[in-house]
Amino acid sequence: MGPKFILLADANKIAYIEIAPNGTYKIKEQTNGTLAHTNHYLEPDLQWANVKIGDSSRIRYTRIEELLTSGHKPYTLQDFIAFSQDQHDGPDCSIWRIGSTPQKTQTLAALAVYIPKNKGPRLYIKIRTAPDEQGKEKIYTMSADQLFPKKNL
Repeated sequence: MGPKFILLADANKIAYIEIAPNGTYKIKEQTNGTLAHTNHYLEPDLQWANVKIGDSSRIRYTRIEELLTSGHKPYTLQDFIAFSQDQHDGPDCSIWRIGSTPQKTQTLAALAVYIPKNKGPRLYIKIRTAPDEQGKEKIYTMSADQLFPKKNL
């Protein structure tokens, strides 16, 4: 099944879970600050599961860490959207990968969830509708209540 990485957040904590092929897992959580993840194991006890750390994964992780440490906090939804669209490291290794050729890996979607204190979450979803054609995207922004409306019981 391959590597599994899960990012979780609420108004008080953020966490990621790394699940190795044998079912071993590690959780990293924080009350304040930021967490980032790409496509390789970060936790020391799961390093054995990294068959190969791809250049793109390593470069994208370094870049998002750079953006998160150099930005002005608190971050806004617009900041997270800008981070997801970053193309600093070219078509194949940027956070938003467009691929230098149609056969290269491309980013097909971005999801940002902004959870402000004392307000409901805001969601941003960008989906590439034609992977080989840059600019063919659908973008949705909405509140969590719009996505998951409360039903009268």
